[in-house]
Amino acid sequence: QDLVDHFRERFPKLVEDTVPKVVSLQVVQKLLQLLLEEGVPVRDFRSVLEVAADLGGKDPQPQSLLAPLRYALRRTIVQEVFGESSSIRVAAVHPDFERIIEQAVGTLAAAPEGSIEPGLVRFFEEEIAAVVDDMEGLGLPPVIVVSARNRLTLSRIARKARPQAIVLGMNEMPTDADLAFHRIVCSRQAA
Repeated sequence: QDLVDHFRERFPKLVEDTVPKVVSLQVVQKLLQLLLEEGVPVRDFRSVLEVAADLGGKDPQPQSLLAPLRYALRRTIVQEVFGESSSIRVAAVHPDFERIIEQAVGTLAAAPEGSIEPGLVRFFEEEIAAVVDDMEGLGLPPVIVVSARNRLTLSRIARKARPQAIVLGMNEMPTDADLAFHRIVCSRQAA
């Protein structure tokens, strides 16, 4: 509430038109909580409100607003992880594994709990643990790039295996970055 009140002083029209007309204060708070859980700085509160104002009327669920909000904050997210470097090394998830996850996600923002076969979840957790440990051992940020569609689901699973794992959607990566893949995980299916 304090953040909204502070922002109301600087951008009264945006706050007045958004909270609570388009989205509730609780939705805004949940969005901020989701961002903070993933280590995303929330200093660009204006973008949070703009995305909520633009899309909150269609689907006011915080999980549904998270992907477009992360896209709006993509420069901040990437800069927080990689600094000013234009050379970026990341891990990625094999497209065949991503397709399996996409089927579980369906049209939702994230796959419902228990909708992914437990053996696949364990396999992914093991792969993430290994690649995160390897990347950190080399002094690299433990970033795994996935499709935007699967980002929330895979981020939740990855952070259970290694809380420091950073899962970015491919659409969040700068188009002008020199992107190199450290490793492709899940290139073999779980037995």
